[in-house]
Amino acid sequence: MMFQNVVITATNYAELSRRHDVRVVGNIPTEFPPPSLPRFYLIRHIGLNAAAIAITAIALSRRRKKKHTVF
Repeated sequence: MMFQNVVITATNYAELSRRHDVRVVGNIPTEFPPPSLPRFYLIRHIGLNAAAIAITAIALSRRRKKKHTVF
């Protein structure tokens, strides 16, 4: 983390972004965005993957439980 701070400070003072025509990220917001409803159109894109991950996680946890049951 200290290295990053040193490099960022050196880059700012040397004005490397202007010399080499590189875009630099501007101000980074420090607060959370206001609450909002989820984007439901994304469910179509991630729903199948999420279901596959959930089924795999459940199967692995049941297998581990069966293997490591003391009783």
